[in-house]
Amino acid sequence: VVQATINSFGSAVIAGSAAAAKVINLASAIPINYANAYASYVGQNIGARKLERIRPGLFSSILCCGSICLVITGVFEIFAEPIIRMFVSETDADMLQVVAVGAEYVRVVGAFLALFSVMMLTKATFKGAGDMFWFIFVTLLSFVVRLILTVGLAGTFGVDIIWWAFAIGWIFSLVFSVGRYVQ
Repeated sequence: VVQATINSFGSAVIAGSAAAAKVINLASAIPINYANAYASYVGQNIGARKLERIRPGLFSSILCCGSICLVITGVFEIFAEPIIRMFVSETDADMLQVVAVGAEYVRVVGAFLALFSVMMLTKATFKGAGDMFWFIFVTLLSFVVRLILTVGLAGTFGVDIIWWAFAIGWIFSLVFSVGRYVQ
């Protein structure tokens, strides 16, 4: 459904978003894999009955992974166009528009990578603790918010709402994750 909405904006948007998605997928692999490792850490500490290690582990993980993501955000903000050009074919007729679309996507979504890492690590606490209901709930919440914003608002606000929908979905998921975590 999201891809169909992107497709409705034409070939330059399709190519630009495809290039940007590759870049964002590479960057988001860092917090995703860090969160998977942290989930194992949580599970091991619960199994060892060392619950006092979990909270400092979360804060250390947020600090480390968040710092890496902030550096990536800086790189994306400064070098978005050259990065997108690496993923775009020189034969694209609308190359300037493709690069502009891709760069905007990377800048908007990239600006929220640190927030994404906090969300992923907080969710990983639930996963490691075996609280799969909350893990799945906040994951689906992020997706549903993104879907609603994309389908409901793209016709009114244009293609940029699709990129902002990522961040807004992550924010909703983070709010619910932190609320559950402190509970």
